[in-house]
Amino acid sequence: MRQIFYKSVVLAACLTLLSISSCKKDDDAKISNNISKRTPVDDPDVEVQNINFNINTNISSSYLDTVFTAFDLDFDLSIYKYGSGPSYNKYISIYTYFTSDLFLQNEVVFRVGQRSDYFLPSFIEGYKIDTYKYAWVNLDEYDNIYGSMYVKNDYGSFGINGFGDRFIPFRKKTGSSYQYGYLKLNLSADADNLIIKSIAYCAVPDKTIYFGDY
Repeated sequence: MRQIFYKSVVLAACLTLLSISSCKKDDDAKISNNISKRTPVDDPDVEVQNINFNINTNISSSYLDTVFTAFDLDFDLSIYKYGSGPSYNKYISIYTYFTSDLFLQNEVVFRVGQRSDYFLPSFIEGYKIDTYKYAWVNLDEYDNIYGSMYVKNDYGSFGINGFGDRFIPFRKKTGSSYQYGYLKLNLSADADNLIIKSIAYCAVPDKTIYFGDY
């Protein structure tokens, strides 16, 4: 009887390890191998428009909506504040529904806290824009037209405020091809001021580019 019990325990342990291994493979399948880093260079195919769009995110109301444009591409930015006093929270969202077939990269695995909003990943200079399919579609296989940037607060979100210049990728679909670009922005440490510094865009179809290449 004891021998049967021990065999059952060993079998259960093996099944558990197999299940964990299977889950790990599923997660790995969603991770791109198309991310690398190098020193930025002067890429002649990448154009940039310096817009230095300064936005005061320390809003007195609960909601602010504005639009900024470059290369005939419109980006809608909204700020939502909830709560009051020193404990209020806010998050910043970017939408691309004003421009047809313009999409933002979306993180398909990681979620910030328990929020259901799509997390908008940001990168530092020198990293390649990810062309991996699942970096650009949500879990329902639809392209993304919005994503949210979270500000650091007492609950420990993964905000970019105080991190210096960051880059957010986008891509424009034309026919069966994509043209890639990125927003360069900086959010102050107190999350009260956001500067959209520039917008870069590469019109060469399906060419991958690096953040910081102008």
